[in-house]
Amino acid sequence: MPVGKVYFVGAGPGSLDLVTRKAEAIIRSADLILYTDSLVNPAITDWAKPGAEVLGSASLTHDEIVEAMVRVARVGGSVARVHTGDPSLYGAVYEQARRLAEMGIPYEIVPGVSSVFAAAAALGAELTVPELAQTVILTRVEGRTPMPPGERLRDLAAHRTTLCLFLSVGMIDRVVEELRAGGYPDDTPVAVVYRVTWPEERVVRGTLADIAQRVREARIRSHALILVGEVFGSGLHARVEGRSRLYDASFSHRYRRAAGKPDGLGAGGPAPRSRGRVAVLSITRHGTALAARLAAALPEADHWVPPKFAALAPGARVFEDPVSQRMGDLFRRYDGIVAFVSLGAVVRMVAPHLRDKKTDPGVVVVDDRGTFAIAVLSGHLGGANALARRVARVLGATPVVTTASDVRETVAVDLLGHEFGWRIEGWENVTAASAAVVNGEPVAVYQDAGEPDWWPPDRPLPENIRRVASLEEAAAPEYAAALVITDRVLGPEHASLLGKAVVYRPQSLVVGIGCNRGTPAEEIAGAVAAVLAGAGLSPLSVRNLASIDRKQDEPGLLAYAAAQGLRIDFYDAEALNSVEVPSPSEAPMRYVGARGVAEPAAVLSAGGPLVVPKVKSGNCTVAVARVQPRVQPGGGGA
Repeated sequence: MPVGKVYFVGAGPGSLDLVTRKAEAIIRSADLILYTDSLVNPAITDWAKPGAEVLGSASLTHDEIVEAMVRVARVGGSVARVHTGDPSLYGAVYEQARRLAEMGIPYEIVPGVSSVFAAAAALGAELTVPELAQTVILTRVEGRTPMPPGERLRDLAAHRTTLCLFLSVGMIDRVVEELRAGGYPDDTPVAVVYRVTWPEERVVRGTLADIAQRVREARIRSHALILVGEVFGSGLHARVEGRSRLYDASFSHRYRRAAGKPDGLGAGGPAPRSRGRVAVLSITRHGTALAARLAAALPEADHWVPPKFAALAPGARVFEDPVSQRMGDLFRRYDGIVAFVSLGAVVRMVAPHLRDKKTDPGVVVVDDRGTFAIAVLSGHLGGANALARRVARVLGATPVVTTASDVRETVAVDLLGHEFGWRIEGWENVTAASAAVVNGEPVAVYQDAGEPDWWPPDRPLPENIRRVASLEEAAAPEYAAALVITDRVLGPEHASLLGKAVVYRPQSLVVGIGCNRGTPAEEIAGAVAAVLAGAGLSPLSVRNLASIDRKQDEPGLLAYAAAQGLRIDFYDAEALNSVEVPSPSEAPMRYVGARGVAEPAAVLSAGGPLVVPKVKSGNCTVAVARVQPRVQPGGGGA
C-alpha cells in the first residue's frame, strides 16, 4: 500500500476568510485533521469530510502527535496538521517534520497568513515605511525556551526598527525593560493586538512608557502580538512623507520611464533603470575627486569612499570592508553602479553576483583620469548605456558603448516599447531576433495595438526592419525574425510565426467590472479570465480595471486587483451615464443609479472603443475596452 502524506497547514490568524484555498482543499480531503485546538478556529473542523478523524493537539505530547500522523499516513491516508498563522513561525514544525522524515513519511508545508500581517492590517499600518523603517524583526522575549546567542531582545532592539513580538505579552514588563535597554526611547509607539481577526479582537495602543499598564488594564495575558516602532505612531501621515521610489514619477525602472527625463538613447528610446539609485564607488585620490564631481551632479547618487579619502568627498558614505565585498553589497542594493576602478577588477568583482540581464544593475567603469566612461554590464535593461552617456557629459569623458543595436542605431529588441510599459511574452526568441536586427537580416514588424510612436519620427527605420500588414505576412520565410505588437492571443495556427517572433504585450486593454456585493475575488478572476479567453485577448495587455465608485470598498474586487497588480479607476453614476453603451440595463439603474457599469467604466478609463460588450457571469459583469494610445508630440506612426 502506498504511503500517504502529511500536510503542515497554516490556518491563518483566526478568521476563516483568511484560510488559503489550498489549505481549505487539503483540510476538506484529509483523513485525519490534527489541529491546534488552543489557537486555531474550531469552525475549521466543520470542513471535515464524512468519516474523517478530528483530533485537537493541545492536550497531546509531541510523541502522541507524531504517532497519530504516522498511523494514518502508513495506511495511505492524508493528514492535515493544522497550525495557527503560518507554520514557519513558532509552529514547532521542525521537530515534527524531522521525525516524519526519519520514518519515511512524506510531508509538505502549506503557508498561511501570519498573525503579524493581520495585526498590521488591523492597525492600518505598513511595516516598512521608506526612510523610516525598512527592516522588520520577528522575535519573542526569552522564556522557557532559551534564545540563541546574539538574539536577546535588547540586542535586536538596538536596530531601532519595526519589531514584532510573538508569545511575549504575558511578560510585558520584561519586554519593556529589554526594549529600553536596547535603546528604544520611552515615546516609541507600541501596539498590542489581541486575537486578531477573531470576533473578540482588541487593539491597545500606547508608548513604551505606558504600554505595560494599558495591557494590564485590558487584562490581556496571551494570544496577542506586540508591535513596536515609529511606523505605528499616530499622525504618521502628517509627520513622515516617506515615499517609495518604485512609484516615484522621477524614478525609472524596467516597467516605466521617469516622467519628463528622457535619456537620449541612440537606439530609439529611453533607458529603463538609469533613474534609480546609483552608487558611485572610488578607491583612489584622483578617482575620488572625479567621483565627487559626478555624485554632486546626479541627485540619485550615493558616493562611497574608503576612510583614507573621506575628507576629499564631504557627505560621502565611508566603507571599511574590502572593495570586493563592498562591490557585492552595491550590486545587490543599487540600480546602477559607476566604479572609478579598473575594468578588469570590476569584472572580477561583479562576476559572482551575476543573475539575469533583466535584474542585474547597470555597471559603468570610469578610468582614473576621467577619459572614458565604459558601459560594462546591463547596457539596455540595466540602463548602463544611458548612464555611461550621462557620466560622460558630466565629466567631459568619451562614452564607450558596445551594444550593437545602440552602435548601429537600430531597434533594441529587448527595449522596444519599454517606455510605454510593453511587456515581452516569453524571452526565448529575443537573442535570435536581436542578432537578426543587428546583422541586417530582414525583420518584420506587425502591430495592431499599443502606442504607434515607438520609433523616432525624424529617422527612417533601418532598411532591414519592415512593417507588415498581417500576421501571415510576418510569418513569411523571407523574414529571419518578427516583432509582433499585439494584445491578441496567438494560437497554434501561428506556430510558424511564434517560432521566430518576439511578442510584445502593450498595455492596451481596460477591463470594466460590475459585481454584486460580497462577490469573492475568485469568482471575479474566473469571470475576467473567461471573457478575455473567449475574445482571444491576452491578460498581459490589461492595463487596469474600472468600475463604479460604489465599489471602492468591495473586498473581492480589491483583492482581485491586488493579486493581479492592477489599479482600479472608479467613476460615479453621472460619469457612467454620460457614455452611450450598447447594452444599457434597468437593473443597475435601480441599484446604483447608472444604466451600466462594466461597459461605460471600461470606455471612460480606456478613452477608446469597446471591444468586448458586457458578459454576465454569475455575480459579475465584465466588459473590455481598448486604450486610445496617446501619441507623443511629433511621434511617428506604426
